[in-house]
Amino acid sequence: MKAPTEFEVDEGIKYLNSPIFDDEARELHTEDIRIDMYNLNNCLIKQADIMMTYSSNYELASQEEFALKEALERAYAVLDPQARIMLQSSGQKTTEATVDATIIANDEYVALQTKYLAAKKNAGQWKAARDSVIHRKDMLVQLAANYRAENMGEITLKDNIKNAREVLKKQ
Repeated sequence: MKAPTEFEVDEGIKYLNSPIFDDEARELHTEDIRIDMYNLNNCLIKQADIMMTYSSNYELASQEEFALKEALERAYAVLDPQARIMLQSSGQKTTEATVDATIIANDEYVALQTKYLAAKKNAGQWKAARDSVIHRKDMLVQLAANYRAENMGEITLKDNIKNAREVLKKQ
């Protein structure tokens, strides 16, 4: 068997094009999580659409990360025997460390790993954005409950502060 002069990575490696969490997405996210205390109804109405957007983007980014991780593992599996053949044919000692070093220094492997790391970062950013939207929903529910209770005369924020101060004094 002839030793390859260059490594060949499987051309069938494909990955998704998920939305990138860039500066524009960050600015939009800042607007999306803002709560208008004077218009809670509108915030609650928009919450489902906002949640759908961020959950979908996170799922797409996660799928891309997973696909690239799998592609990276397949590329390593393809490059391993090629590296062994190349090292043996050149007369170099074939140890696990030299095979590993040869594979991770391969330009195509490095490019694929760079794409994977970028996808992993992107998925993490979309996850954080989605989690903040979940937190926004929880805050909206709490604010709406407080608003309803205050309007019915059951509680007021001043009473809560007064009660909290009394509890702290007793401790």
